[in-house]
Amino acid sequence: MAAFGRILWRLLVVFVGLVLASAASMAVVVMAVAQRFSPQDDPVVAVVDILLYSWFEAVPMIVAAGSTTAPVFVLAALVAEGFRLRDWLYHAGMGTLSAAVSTVVVYADGFAATPSFAVLLAAGAVAGLVYWLVAGRGAGFFRPMASQEDQP
Repeated sequence: MAAFGRILWRLLVVFVGLVLASAASMAVVVMAVAQRFSPQDDPVVAVVDILLYSWFEAVPMIVAAGSTTAPVFVLAALVAEGFRLRDWLYHAGMGTLSAAVSTVVVYADGFAATPSFAVLLAAGAVAGLVYWLVAGRGAGFFRPMASQEDQP
């Protein structure tokens, strides 16, 4: 029963890690867009303008990016859990890979290595690092349980 509880706990931690990683990557993209399109404004004002006034334009893009990024990121998280991969570099690399796959899939017709592509790769790396901080450091569904003899 303890193993089943551990698996449920790890699934919850993985889900929270994925949600927080997505939020962090969106924050990177919003800050980059705010800096790029309104460099003369206060960055806080630019971010608020983007969040308030461009929300309806941004939602379809976020949904498209999330729907193509999530399968790669979830697969990478499950591999990390199954093989107990706890290295921050693995998670940052998988975040970057999932961002690259998402960018290529969403923008397949007009894809080019532009500064926007670099921002998306950086957002993927940040997502991977945030996921590592939340869930990746303790990765491993099947961690050896302490026996009754080992406990004081």
